[in-house]
Amino acid sequence: MVSALNPQQHQSLIRKLVANARAIISYQVGLPVGCVKMDKILIWLAPFEKLGYTIFSDYLNDTKGLPIGTERLQWNRESLRKYDERLIQINLKYREKIIDNCFEIIEKYKNTETT
Repeated sequence: MVSALNPQQHQSLIRKLVANARAIISYQVGLPVGCVKMDKILIWLAPFEKLGYTIFSDYLNDTKGLPIGTERLQWNRESLRKYDERLIQINLKYREKIIDNCFEIIEKYKNTETT
């Protein structure tokens, strides 16, 4: 059985959600890493609040099997080029929808960041 979040834990997750949305929009994090983090935060919130931002998990499903994080450091450049061609296409397909969802998250929770 999942225990309920106390108000401070809930607010902390919401602040992380908003901060990550801002990081994605401002390119402080790359799209793949930002989506991984966003998906984790949404999973943590899911038992308590259904937010419906499935675009992040959709993106991750399409990038499954591609080197998108620090594992890229273990790959040789030629192999990365091959996979990056696919990753570029996926990024182009999802980028605008992800950015739109990030703006929605910021707008929805802008007044709850400091409470």
